[in-house]
Amino acid sequence: MSDVPETWSDALDRLGRDLHVRQYSGYIERIDWVGEYDDDSGVVVLLSDVTIAWREGSGFGVTGGCPRVDDDVETILLCIADLVQDQVARAHVAWPWADDGGFMSVALVDGVAMWVKGDVRTRVGDLREAPALDSDYPMTSDYPFRVVASWTRRWGTGLWLGPSELPSNWSSAVAAVEHDLRCWVRKKPLPDVADHTWEVLITEFGGVKVQLRRHGLRGWSGDLMTVNPESVDLSTARATAHLADEVQGDLTGNAWIDWPSAGWDILVPTVVDGIAMWVKNRDNRPIARIGRLCEDCTEPW
Repeated sequence: MSDVPETWSDALDRLGRDLHVRQYSGYIERIDWVGEYDDDSGVVVLLSDVTIAWREGSGFGVTGGCPRVDDDVETILLCIADLVQDQVARAHVAWPWADDGGFMSVALVDGVAMWVKGDVRTRVGDLREAPALDSDYPMTSDYPFRVVASWTRRWGTGLWLGPSELPSNWSSAVAAVEHDLRCWVRKKPLPDVADHTWEVLITEFGGVKVQLRRHGLRGWSGDLMTVNPESVDLSTARATAHLADEVQGDLTGNAWIDWPSAGWDILVPTVVDGIAMWVKNRDNRPIARIGRLCEDCTEPW
């Protein structure tokens, strides 16, 4: 154990100020940091454990490059802002969120660490809440983001409940993914979701978020939850591939379940010639239509 160098303390203080604003799809309750110094290389590995409100901590993790212990403040910020942003995203929160939607990224501009989106430049440590968050759609205790509309249906049924008919592209996407969740799981079984409910939400920015949660629970508390919101107007094929990708990422990243998989391969969702498909991750060879995995894959490949 040793004291943190002043440059590192200043960098963490500046980054910490920005962590209070521009959070989308959840709220950061706390972040625990551990710095591991490598005496041979002079590199400091900053591990982050992100805890989102109403959820358990995600555990210490790190991805990407790491700064040296004797780097200047701006170089340290350039590295650790990117590292922390990635760990926050792995905890299912988009941060920092730009005024017009989407992530801001960190870059050195004239030697200063800045958050960048398009022509907008903001010094790391000087972020302010987005004006767009002064919204006609109030926050509620049920969701850590503003919801315009919500539809629900029980697992294994076709009846959606909501303010209107759910857009067919998203109802088809949910049906396809639900069908394929019954197929091609190897090494570890899927959680039992027979008593679960799907919920499709449209947020104030027009993004769609989907979760699968235990029936009777409220709020953003699903066993499976999408991270990245997508447009409500997405084509059926792209909505299906997007939802399959998000559910797959949640299962592999949080439950350590390779789905769908067989042997050493895991299938990857994508769109091929306008059709949502599962393809082999090693050669991109189409294996099955998303929503027809059970029928198209009748034997191991």
